[in-house]
Amino acid sequence: MTPPRSVTRVLPVLLVLSITGAACQHAYDTESPDGDGTPGTQRVLVTVDEDAARREVADDEADDALMVDALMVEAIAISIAEPTRPEAAPIASEADRAFVRTTTLDIEIELALAASAAKNAERDDVKALAGMMTQDHTAAAAELEALADANHIPVPVDRNDRVARTVANVEQWVGRRFDRIYVETVLAEHVAAIESFRLQAENGTQPGLRSWAAQRLPTLEKHLQHTQKILAQLPSEPIAQR
Repeated sequence: MTPPRSVTRVLPVLLVLSITGAACQHAYDTESPDGDGTPGTQRVLVTVDEDAARREVADDEADDALMVDALMVEAIAISIAEPTRPEAAPIASEADRAFVRTTTLDIEIELALAASAAKNAERDDVKALAGMMTQDHTAAAAELEALADANHIPVPVDRNDRVARTVANVEQWVGRRFDRIYVETVLAEHVAAIESFRLQAENGTQPGLRSWAAQRLPTLEKHLQHTQKILAQLPSEPIAQR
């Protein structure tokens, strides 16, 4: 460890003074003050300016303190100029991607069924249910699309025509039977969706998708409760198909 400059500068001064005092304090033959020729001893005294030495030490210590302060200011400036970068969010896992694909198609089914119910439903409460599905699932679709884009997850294409087949299965009925089949289908879709969203909220890898699933769960549960209430009021007698 390198000693402070104040110490390294004072040590040579003290050493020189010590040597000089030792060298100058010597005995030599001289006549006595009385002039009797007797050998005498004369001592040379060296006085050290202690105040000057102390001031030099103090000045050096002050210089060292200023240097330390300057280094601290420089370190602080560097830390401010280069802030710590936040860690990147975890990459979406395959389970996250599967959730996005499944949920995207489920939302498409809900919107397509709601559009059909708005035209073909007989009861007003069933049409009101379709209106709720359209409003809430349209908002959910926009949110999920933004999350999928942010996580570089491609929006799936319904290659198996699941949306079309589900809608066709409901639209083959008319009147009150259509109402019942539509409500039953909405109920079944929401039971499956709630389970999927709960798993994603608890176990999802990507924080954004996990948070979105948790935020959307109460809406899905409200849909389910409302659908169950309507279903309990619907007649169960079969009506002819289209």
